[in-house]
Amino acid sequence: MSFITQSYEDSEKGGLYHEISEDFSCVIDSDKHVDDQFNEARISVIGAMISHDPESIAEAEKAVDTVMERYQDKTHGGYFLKADREWRIIDTHKSLKATDGIFGILMHLYEVSKKDAYLLKAFDFLDVAVTKAWDAVQGGFFSLYHETWAPAVATKDLASQTGMLQHMNGAWKDGVDSPYGARAAYYRKRAEDFADLILDKTQDRSRGGF
Repeated sequence: MSFITQSYEDSEKGGLYHEISEDFSCVIDSDKHVDDQFNEARISVIGAMISHDPESIAEAEKAVDTVMERYQDKTHGGYFLKADREWRIIDTHKSLKATDGIFGILMHLYEVSKKDAYLLKAFDFLDVAVTKAWDAVQGGFFSLYHETWAPAVATKDLASQTGMLQHMNGAWKDGVDSPYGARAAYYRKRAEDFADLILDKTQDRSRGGF
């Protein structure tokens, strides 16, 4: 655990509580949200990237593998949103905005560990998103999904769109020189088309911005 998240640590069951009191003395919400746990795993990966110490790299791998195992939907793909203190899944919805950080974590872990398995897991995350979460009619990604990837809302937040665009670009940039360059190249074209869609559909041409 980092010094930032020490107060949120569940010393008995592992992981981070979601919310604590103003004076940091009392747990308010003991549920474990997927984005909180991924963020903690990211800190481990960043530490490994800074030090390149084999022990730090091994710790980062363990942290990432543990979070993925706890939240991964092995039937439909993707990651669930929330577990209780005992690590039982209590919210089976899926949000690309809440879990898109896993892509960057995996790509950085691939870079520092030199293990192809993490690059392939990053590609797997994108594959699930573009095959199951993509709106085949209007394009883009919805803000929330049910367990089976059926849309749970009819809206599309900008953060989900730009986050997934960033990851498509990352797949191409970081994967093109790997043994899986053909798989990476697919996302170059997807990124170009998706960027055009975002500009066309979300840009405010009168007042600027999106």
